[in-house]
Amino acid sequence: MYKSIAGLECCLRKGLVNISDIVNMCRNLRAPFRAHPLGFISSTFLSEGAWNARLHIWPLSDDKVQDRDTQIHDHVFDFTSWVLFGVVQNTELATSEIGDPFMLYSASYAGSKSILKKTNDVVRLVAKNVTLHPAGSVYSVKAGQLHETRRIGGSPAVTVLITNTVSSDAPLVIGPINGPGMYEYDRFVVSDADVDAILGCLEIGS
Repeated sequence: MYKSIAGLECCLRKGLVNISDIVNMCRNLRAPFRAHPLGFISSTFLSEGAWNARLHIWPLSDDKVQDRDTQIHDHVFDFTSWVLFGVVQNTELATSEIGDPFMLYSASYAGSKSILKKTNDVVRLVAKNVTLHPAGSVYSVKAGQLHETRRIGGSPAVTVLITNTVSSDAPLVIGPINGPGMYEYDRFVVSDADVDAILGCLEIGS
């Protein structure tokens, strides 16, 4: 069991982290796996003040994606992501006078629900940096940076994020210019059986 975020980060840098160990740690700590509106399953298994460590499991199925139109977002935390299995693509976006127009939504949370409320702000965006990250790679994103992360390829992906909350502002999500006034998503608990089914094709003990 990883006893601290610093110790976990050291093991991640050395490539010594085992997926099954983290899954078992989540279960021993009763840290639930929840469906995330961005399409992955997440469990926070270490927390130290502003710092958190999260396991993200990206299944092949898109049935947990809230809406493909609301995938671009920012965070109130800086994060570093280690890719343990599969491939993810991260796209950073920037505002531009010539980009496509979108509506800005403000995100809030009520229990297990995520609520996106439409603002009056229109933004134009262009992709400025698109990177692929296979197993064994690591990447970082700063708080406030609009981005979109997707699983790529024919296998699930597994990542570990270490986050450091640096802002109390509401996270922002980009939606379609003619989108509804509100989106609501339930971050429901995913059963151990469903998690095991997703991870069943991985050699997680290696």
